[in-house]
Amino acid sequence: MENKNPLEAFVPVETRADGLYIKVAPEAKQTIDTKKLLAGLENSLVNNFEASRIQEVVARASGAFEKIGPEFTYYNPKLEEFVVVRVTPMQAYLRLSSLCVASGVRPTAQDLVYCLKQKGIRFGIIKEKLEEVVARVIYDTEVLAAEGRAPTAGEDAHIMLEIQIERDSRPTIKADGTADFRNIAAFALVKQGDILARKKPATPGIPGTAVSGEALAPAPGKDMPLPQGKNTTVSEDGVYLMAGKAGIVVREGGLISVGETLVVDKDVDYSVGNIKHTGEVTIKGSVLPGFTIEAEGNITIRGSVDSAKVTSRNGNIVIGQGVLGKAATFVTAKDGIEIEFAQDAVIATERTLKILKYCLLCECACENVEAPHANIIGGSVQAFTSIVANSVGNEKGTITKISILDKNSTKIKEKLKELAALKAKMEKDLDPIAKQLRSKAQIFKSAGDTVSVRQRDELKKWVDTFNNINMKLKYIQEKMGELTKRLDTPVSYDGFITIHGPIYPGTEIIMYGVRKVITQMVSNKTYRCKDRTIVD
Repeated sequence: MENKNPLEAFVPVETRADGLYIKVAPEAKQTIDTKKLLAGLENSLVNNFEASRIQEVVARASGAFEKIGPEFTYYNPKLEEFVVVRVTPMQAYLRLSSLCVASGVRPTAQDLVYCLKQKGIRFGIIKEKLEEVVARVIYDTEVLAAEGRAPTAGEDAHIMLEIQIERDSRPTIKADGTADFRNIAAFALVKQGDILARKKPATPGIPGTAVSGEALAPAPGKDMPLPQGKNTTVSEDGVYLMAGKAGIVVREGGLISVGETLVVDKDVDYSVGNIKHTGEVTIKGSVLPGFTIEAEGNITIRGSVDSAKVTSRNGNIVIGQGVLGKAATFVTAKDGIEIEFAQDAVIATERTLKILKYCLLCECACENVEAPHANIIGGSVQAFTSIVANSVGNEKGTITKISILDKNSTKIKEKLKELAALKAKMEKDLDPIAKQLRSKAQIFKSAGDTVSVRQRDELKKWVDTFNNINMKLKYIQEKMGELTKRLDTPVSYDGFITIHGPIYPGTEIIMYGVRKVITQMVSNKTYRCKDRTIVD
């Protein structure tokens, strides 16, 4: 008996030579329950309907007949008596018995697909294999009919460095193409907030699907913590490792840390290069000729400084084996300097200068000198409060100057010098502007009422610039006048010079501008300035 098309319960149906058509009127769209319609096809054992095509036609509701696929075929449940399915989580094997022929059951590939679904196989059905079974009449032989999709394990997290910690010693290349062997990138210096490393998070993996349609959970990738060491922070999202403060990046036991102290285990030479650091610096060797060390914090050098420049902007400097100045040699620190000895160098600090053995032919400036066991020979030593030394000068009469300066007047003179330089520059800048104004004034005089708005605006700009510079010059002149008056303020002569041993001829003692020349050797003296006179 011919099966009645189950679609007729829902929509008008036409069977044509090229397939099956249905018509959905616009007004009927809201009344059709698509889920119920498809369930009706399932219950009617239709084994070749295309659900997506039917859903599209219903949703469109064009009011015309539209094709939904071939004419329906129906599944014969008797087929299940002749089909044996063996299932593992990832495969399903089908065996079709030859006895089905004697029973008049000749399945199509679509029947076999439907049969597998009836037996709980919902995923990975290999339709081509089933078509082969039907086409080649493969009976009583187990064939792979469905195959699941294995889950893909997640990737482990891994850490990527964003900076090069182990730096090389290759020279930097200047703009002209030449190599600079002193300015090499031997250390990884960072600022607070710089990114040191980035974590690519572990992935959860991709779920698989068993032939039953059941989801198979993947093995997630293993997490890996960021190598957070000292003075580092981790971003809120856990992805970035950042510098918690400025410093040098180092590896410590597998962790990445930022150290405030830059430690160089050898000499500062071409393999290390110039050093510029925001923290402290410790050099276990010496600083070789021509190199530079700049730091914000303390600098400790266990060896010597030879014809080099060493600067601590906010800390102190300690040099274990002294300073040898065969060329331009500068040692400057805000918070004090301690050296074994110094020769042919410029040494300056806002605090105490300590000299352990001798100071030969140096230019020194400081708050006070502590050198009770050291000899000062040649050059100039200046301090604001006191100088204490073992001896000054030598038997050869080498000119040696030791001075106590008034800090207030010294600073005023330095400021006056700066203001004078600025005043000279502004006066130089003002000269061409004045010439422009004179030229434009002549043009205006000749043009009379024909002067354009643009020309008037341009003249106004020149006048405003001229007046602005003049106002600044006036301020500078007033400031210089105030500072000059302050130079006349009486000085408190509290400073002193104490020499425990000999003071040789050729020594000049200068205190608050008063000069005393030693013509005969004396010893064990303390000098002060009273009533504009140096007394001992």
